[in-house]
Order: sequence, then C-alpha cells, then structure tokens
Amino acid sequence: MSSQVDMSPWRGAVDSQETTTALRWHQAVAPFDDAATSGSRVLLGFACDEGVKRNKGRVGAYGGPLAIRHSLASLSYEGDGIVYDAGDINCLVHHLEQAQVTLARAIAGLLDRQMKITVLGGGHEVAWGGFQGVVQHLRAQNIKAPRLGIINFDAHFDLRNPIEGASSGTPFRQIAEWCVDHHLRFNYHVIGINPSANSAALFDYAKANNVSWVEDVEVHSANQNVLEKGLRVFIRPRDYLYVTICLDVFKASVAPGVSAPASVGVSSEVVIKLVRAILALAADRDVQIILSDIAEMNPNYDLDQRTARLAARLVWELCR
Repeated sequence: MSSQVDMSPWRGAVDSQETTTALRWHQAVAPFDDAATSGSRVLLGFACDEGVKRNKGRVGAYGGPLAIRHSLASLSYEGDGIVYDAGDINCLVHHLEQAQVTLARAIAGLLDRQMKITVLGGGHEVAWGGFQGVVQHLRAQNIKAPRLGIINFDAHFDLRNPIEGASSGTPFRQIAEWCVDHHLRFNYHVIGINPSANSAALFDYAKANNVSWVEDVEVHSANQNVLEKGLRVFIRPRDYLYVTICLDVFKASVAPGVSAPASVGVSSEVVIKLVRAILALAADRDVQIILSDIAEMNPNYDLDQRTARLAARLVWELCR
C-alpha cells in the first residue's frame, strides 16, 4: 500500500453540511491509517496493465484505479462510518509477479484487521494476487479447508495455461491449479461468457474442473429468475465468496474503456440486479463476501467516462 495516499480524486459537490444523509463519497473517504476500526470499508488500488500487455490486450489499465476514484467521488454515500482509501499497489514494468505478491500481503493484512475490501483494477491479473491474499488470511486464522466460491462477471474464463508466464488471461487457471495442489475444490462460476472469445480447449478445461458458467446471450432481464437460481445453488454450500467484475463483460457501448471490448456484451442493469442478489443471498445464508474487485478499467479508451462511471456504480453497489 502507498505510504502516502493521494486524496486529490476525492473532490466534488457538497449538498449540505448539516446532515449525514446528504453526504457524497468524497466526504466519507479518508486515508487509511492505524485508527481504522474493525469492519470498515477499504478501497485498495491495483495499478497494473502488465498482465494485459502479456495477454496482447490494449494497455492502459494502470490508470484504472484513479479513474474509478474520480467517478466515485461525487456519488451519494449511503454507508455507515468512514471509507478508507489504502492507496495503490503499483506494478512496475515487467514486475507483475512481485506486484501480485505485494497485493496479496496487503489484502491479507487488511483482512486480518477484519476490513471489508474492494480492489480497484487494473487488469484481471488482480485476481491471482487477491486470491492469494484471501488464502494467507484464512491460513492465519487456521482455516485449512475454506469453502470459498468465486463469482466472476466476465466475457472470458481467464483459464489460459500460465506455462509461458502469468497474464490477465491466466488467474483462474492459476487458482484452479493451486486448489489441486492443496487438495481443495475449485468453485468457480462465470456470468457473461462470450463463446466466440474462448477456445474449445478453455471450455474443455472448464468442464473438467467443475466450472459453471452462463453465456452472454443468456444474461438478460427475462432470464433474471433463472440467473438468480443459479447463484442460489452456487452460494448455498459456501462459507466465503470472492466477487470479481471484469468490465469487458458489458456492452461496448456502455463500457468502451476496457482491454477487449465486447462484440455483444451484457446489460449493466441485469448485472447490478445480480450483484444485489449476491449480496442478499450471502447475507441470508451468513456467507462472508471476503473480497470484491473491479477489473480491466482502461481510461485510455474510455468515452465520456462511460466505463469509469459504470465501474463507480458497481463499487457503489458492492459497498451499500
């Protein structure tokens, strides 16, 4: 985490100084410090596009965390207490693996203090560092066989073989292989898969490794009940959830600022309703959402801040 948190993005309009019900995010955010109390919401940036570069995507996700903060700043704040900004993990050129190790340590440390963490990305290589942070924390709590489920809103499985090096396309394959090595079940549910963007080999790997998924053309409002039923089945046997949203799952018209814009994409309204369903189902079944993140925010290709505004709305939903 940055020792000096940049608070410059946290500026915006002020509705009233007389009531907490008129607060906006920029009025509720403070730099993370030792005074942060247990259970506080913490934002942590992962400024990295090395994984996207290795995956032959459009680079620019390094600037994602800052763009999301700028768009989040003026949104209404409905939470209780302070939101802490823990700064960014910055990935230097070619040093992806070290940045992921640093991210994991930061997340584990925050979870050890019982913080509620949302990571702002950055490429989807954020997922490997995030998962390792969760694992480190659970091991420190002597939880040896966590029933952890991963829900990913994504056009891609990101299950590519990392044999030639990790990238934004490999994190969930890395997680799957880690689970095999540690005799744990790989619980992975993906919503929004674009069948034309995933090879037959990736579908074969998904089938062989207990992955469940929903294709992009099935993610629509008329199918809401079926989608929520799938989530209910997936969440029921879990103790912990990691929820990750890759912005390339959305229609390119609403999310142009990504590494790989969607040719079809899914509706932002449907995803928001599904995020709300996940939060409700987890609360109802006492399942802890141990980590959430937003991935593939690329301001270099954004138009009118459409993608950044959508990312901010998703953070707003996750943190309600």
